[in-house]
Amino acid sequence: MIKKPLEVCYDFSLVIPTIKERRREIHDLLRHLLHAREKPAEVLVVTDVNNGLSFFDEMRRRYSEEGVRLKFLTTPEQSSSGGMRNFGILNASGQYVLFLDDDVLPANGWLLEMRKILEQGADIVGGVSEPLFVGKATSPSWWDDALLGVYVAVGNRYISSAESALWSNNFAIRKAVSKTLLFKETLGFRRDRKIFCEDSEFIKRAVQQRFKVVLSQRSIVYHKVSDERLTLEYLKTRALQEGASLKTALGYDERMILLGLIRQLLRGFYFVLMRRRSILALPIHLLLLLYVGLGWLKATAYDQTRSCKQIDQLDTTE
Repeated sequence: MIKKPLEVCYDFSLVIPTIKERRREIHDLLRHLLHAREKPAEVLVVTDVNNGLSFFDEMRRRYSEEGVRLKFLTTPEQSSSGGMRNFGILNASGQYVLFLDDDVLPANGWLLEMRKILEQGADIVGGVSEPLFVGKATSPSWWDDALLGVYVAVGNRYISSAESALWSNNFAIRKAVSKTLLFKETLGFRRDRKIFCEDSEFIKRAVQQRFKVVLSQRSIVYHKVSDERLTLEYLKTRALQEGASLKTALGYDERMILLGLIRQLLRGFYFVLMRRRSILALPIHLLLLLYVGLGWLKATAYDQTRSCKQIDQLDTTE
């Protein structure tokens, strides 16, 4: 027997970016939300191409019976996840806009915790992302969320405008914020490119514009972690992408990337020695930090090559 929701939050719109290759994920999330104890009054699923999501008509009807508007929106052209979030914001009717990725499942109380903090005056709220091992995946002996979670978007922290990680897979803003602040559309996941950190770049500008940013430890979602994401090959690739993203999205220079890597190196030793975390995670943590640095170097070299080409083009037109 399906329990009725504890509350429908009529001042909230939820935006979920997705692509057609992830139909199973979006279906699981929508079904999960349908049975949740609290719901936003509006759910906007945003895709970058015509996904042919007509098989969700039954889901739309069931949402309507619960007093929730479920809409499927398509951006005018191929878009990044940042662009899809902006498209959702512009079409949202709620006073507050929530964001989830299609491969997370929110815990009970997730929405009400977000609501409480926003009503207390926050402009932007990030929640916590915890791992949900799916398929045959289990937490291996060498795994440590604190050291390795960043490579599978697990965890959350807010330190400063220079170093932050409020995952946009569990995020909320006051819609009035969007009048002066939107996600940068050149950043975020796209089929032809994997550049991340659009959320960190968003937070950096938010702090510069003096918006109030809060991390909610009690607003939790569970992020699916598959067998593939627990392979060293995947983690190395993601670390490379992380390094390139730091350069592309946040403009990290040599000093910033060096200080960041040293800080993370010391953090690894601190967690193992002082908090008695698994020592098996430490060598993997160190290896992945090297790949982050390598990703940054590759992005830097690419930027320099592109600048040289632009100069050459200017020379030939004179």
